[in-house]
Amino acid sequence: MLTAMVWSAGCTPLSLPDPVIHGVSPAHAYNGKERVVTIEGERFYPEVRVPASGIPDINPFFEGWLTGPASEGRPIPFSSMTLKGEHEITATLSRDWPPGRYSVTVVGPNGGRDTLESAFVVTDEAVDRLRIHTDQFGPYRVGDPLRLTVTALDVASEVVQAPVEVQVVARMSDREARVTVRGVSTTLVEWTAIQGGAVGTLLDGTGDFTIHTERTGGVEVTATAPLLDDVRPGREVYHFSASTDVQVDFDLPYATDGVFVVGERYTVLAEPVDEFGNQVSNLPPGALYFRSADEPYPLFLDTAELDGPTLITVTFAEAAEQAWLQWDSGAGASRSETFTVVAADSPVGVCGTEHRSGSVAVDECLSTSCCGPFGACDADAACSECIESWTADCSDSELYDAFGTCSETFCPSKVCGTALSATDSSGTIDVNCNRCTTEHCCGQLEDCMGENGETAADCTLCIARPDSPLCADQAVRAGAVAYLTCQRARCSDHCE
Repeated sequence: MLTAMVWSAGCTPLSLPDPVIHGVSPAHAYNGKERVVTIEGERFYPEVRVPASGIPDINPFFEGWLTGPASEGRPIPFSSMTLKGEHEITATLSRDWPPGRYSVTVVGPNGGRDTLESAFVVTDEAVDRLRIHTDQFGPYRVGDPLRLTVTALDVASEVVQAPVEVQVVARMSDREARVTVRGVSTTLVEWTAIQGGAVGTLLDGTGDFTIHTERTGGVEVTATAPLLDDVRPGREVYHFSASTDVQVDFDLPYATDGVFVVGERYTVLAEPVDEFGNQVSNLPPGALYFRSADEPYPLFLDTAELDGPTLITVTFAEAAEQAWLQWDSGAGASRSETFTVVAADSPVGVCGTEHRSGSVAVDECLSTSCCGPFGACDADAACSECIESWTADCSDSELYDAFGTCSETFCPSKVCGTALSATDSSGTIDVNCNRCTTEHCCGQLEDCMGENGETAADCTLCIARPDSPLCADQAVRAGAVAYLTCQRARCSDHCE
């Protein structure tokens, strides 16, 4: 759509404002062929006269040229210019002009003009391909940024020192794996982030950027010149290994609900992983111990080499209120979540019954705060069945509703009804923190997770690690920071 300044017959002509140039795209041309460029700016107005006949006379004619030391001050005119709108003009530059850096001038219909200094480069070598390379030696580790360089090369593999706009994208074959691309400002390239990559202009034909991933595997990095159809893209694959910060994740039997019985045999899955959860092989030999908060010395259970996920059978010989499994090896020590070991004849669960929620901390809280409504529900066969399943749909039971209300009010296992839960330093659910956070910070959590939970996974990651490069969505990160700020301000006395 064109905006025009109109002259009416018999009236003093209006003076058109001078055009303003913001940039040229692409900002260079190879002098061996004709090149069409786009001049961007504002106030690119045509001149419109309305004579007495009433038929408007439109003058959209703009002219322009390049000037620079290489042309010895002689203007190099654009062979044609087409007005596309008040912010855009396309211009054609013919071939065989001397290489060098030039200023761009645009002149409007009534003589108003603007010049953008040193805005365009003419080269005598065409960009043939883009190359991606690095000076860093492998192995490349997850969590560590890998610095890469993209360079514009001619057919002789020489650097074409021209402002070439490039787009770099990094991806893994696993759709769920995220790769972050960031520009390195020391090369004077102004990078703009896009989905899975970045866009920038190589001011001297070269520019640096980094890629960052927390998933092992191959990362394919591609560089293209979106404004130049005849430039071959650069493509490299870099393989990332697990980090050297290794630990052991323990998968305790789910059916135990975190409560083990003395003398019974249990199968535990021990999986060596790095700090980002990537599987690690060939962990140095180590030993599995049983640790208790009441005993200063560990109890040896087994020894093994963990070459990937390994099943270990354990039997506990003594009861413990707070206990955990610990793996010690040359790679360091790792511990499991805290659990309870009870004697074979010991009543466990809520209010001295066999009902358990899956969390000892929640069971203890319910036993302190909710035995009244719990006992009434447990005495009713149908309601007791609801308690036994914990996940059954018992919304029609008034007794279960009363118990559920007490549980959610005094002993919430989750925050604001989401999958998020606060834990203390031992890995035990912190019902006091859950309760306080639910009371004060649900609005901030909803802003982070989305009204329908559409960003719940990203929000959970940002809450756990707000400074992680994978916490890239600014809106989600802002919501996570607001939630953490609320939790610290309102619940610091209840949350570790």
